[in-house]
Amino acid sequence: MTVYTTLATRIRANQPVALATVIDGPHVGLTLLMSPEGILGGTLGDAELDRVVARDAVGELEAGRTGIRHYGPPRRINARRSCRHSNRACIC
Repeated sequence: MTVYTTLATRIRANQPVALATVIDGPHVGLTLLMSPEGILGGTLGDAELDRVVARDAVGELEAGRTGIRHYGPPRRINARRSCRHSNRACIC
């Protein structure tokens, strides 16, 4: 199953799901699909970024929110940091 097929299936079943997409920086367009149980598929191009975004997405799911988060350069990921580096990643 593709990320989008899994997303559609979970939405139709009214199951919690979050889709993160890189909208700026390296790997623009890569996606990561998550549920409260963990990562369902895809990648954002960096295992540590996948881990942090999945953790943050669970919090957003629990709060019933959506949003855009800015993550710093690899190995220095911090959700509260502003994107001021050429190798930043902004996730929507």
